Amino acid sequence: MRLQRHVCRARGCPRSAVHCRRIGVSLIEALWVLAIVAVLGGWAYALGYGWWAEFSLTQTAQRLYSDLLWARSMAIQSGQKITVCPLPSSERCDGHSTWSEGWQVIMDHSRDHNNPGYRILRQAPAVPAHVGVVANSPVSRYIAISPDGVARMHHGAFQAGTLTVCRRDRAAMGVRLVLNAAGRWRWEEIPQFHCPSGR
Repeated sequence: MRLQRHVCRARGCPRSAVHCRRIGVSLIEALWVLAIVAVLGGWAYALGYGWWAEFSLTQTAQRLYSDLLWARSMAIQSGQKITVCPLPSSERCDGHSTWSEGWQVIMDHSRDHNNPGYRILRQAPAVPAHVGVVANSPVSRYIAISPDGVARMHHGAFQAGTLTVCRRDRAAMGVRLVLNAAGRWRWEEIPQFHCPSGR
């Protein structure tokens, strides 16, 4: 009792106080605080990651779409064949890599007797790890654009197909780029699409 009174007087408690209010937090209160911080932290991380993942997917789709439109414009302006294909690949775009590894835009001078060969005009790096670019068979290896703006296969047939930018980690909104027979591209947003594994 003497010790309690001494402590109370040292802390400025009234002399008539029988009990002194304890200062600090109990173990249960500390655990409650930690639990709340953990829940809020997990929620903030999930929200931030979801925003970043959606943003990077859109950025990837916009860059690919921009490069494809630019390649068609360059083919028409230069009067040369322009090819877009995945990286890593040779200048002839005869590799077997996927679009998720990046892509390149190449001008084909092989028919120019004064300046034969190939020239790389643009290159894009590999897409983020959680993003994939899936191509169907007609455009899986290359997209060859003639000087008239029409995409054609190497054997001369019209080239049409789709490139889909999607999430690898879960089903979410994706972007499908559609190439028609006239060589024009169309942007389509698709809900709840999940990239196939390995793409």
